[in-house]
Amino acid sequence: MKKLSIVLVLTLLVATFALTACGAPKPADLKEKYEKEGYTVIMNESEDGTANLTASKGLTNTVTITWFASEDSAKQAEEAAKNNNLLKSTIYRNGKMLAIGSEEAVKLAK
Repeated sequence: MKKLSIVLVLTLLVATFALTACGAPKPADLKEKYEKEGYTVIMNESEDGTANLTASKGLTNTVTITWFASEDSAKQAEEAAKNNNLLKSTIYRNGKMLAIGSEEAVKLAK
């Protein structure tokens, strides 16, 4: 019974760490990732945890990524973007992060 308890606790710990690691990437991490891929990057971060990153490579390969204060705000922005997507941009949301841009550029945010 004691071994079963230990195994159960270890399994829960591993699952917790795995789920925590699957969150949205941090702004600084994505900035570095885009720069390594040859993108020109402009990023603004504020103390409240929100941030904006715009990356471009050529004229048509661009992305704008916003980290919102709450997941609800990100969901509302995602819905608005989908309803007003005149340029047929790729839209991707992960938690509080929302990326809108070319398919190739948005793929790097995943």
